[in-house]
Amino acid sequence: MYLFFPSISHMFGDSSEFIDSEKYPMRLQFKMYWSYLNRDIIGNHNSVLPTMADTYFIVGLFIAIILCIPIAFLFRKEAWLKKLETGLNNKLKNLGKSDRKSYIPNLVLLAAVLFTLLINSKITSILDMGIYANRYNFVIYPIYTGFIVTFSYYIIKWFINMKSCK
Repeated sequence: MYLFFPSISHMFGDSSEFIDSEKYPMRLQFKMYWSYLNRDIIGNHNSVLPTMADTYFIVGLFIAIILCIPIAFLFRKEAWLKKLETGLNNKLKNLGKSDRKSYIPNLVLLAAVLFTLLINSKITSILDMGIYANRYNFVIYPIYTGFIVTFSYYIIKWFINMKSCK
């Protein structure tokens, strides 16, 4: 079987080659597909408009670090702070060892969802098709649902196994 060379561009090119259309930028389409996915499965709506949420998070983290450094310096000799520090160090050292088999499939599920959304936002046009462009993402709905269920399970399991809850 021989491969006709223009078929490669038909398979991997975007849909604007075949119809006279315009597209949103890939990043905006990715955010729109992500919004459709979360709205249909989880029920919440993510804004596709540019926001300052990333900046707010980084500034908040920076302020928290600035506030925690003097507090840690003031209480550096306290027993409860030393116990907290050793506990956090042990958690960080054993992060990948304890439940190694439990989080790798979840990362694979999330990677499959993100990769499919990236490919679809590259080759399709939401501007032309509207909400019907979401049909290309229906294949990842069960995968994303599996990711959400297993992620929720591990969070609940973590809360149940906390020493403060027992």
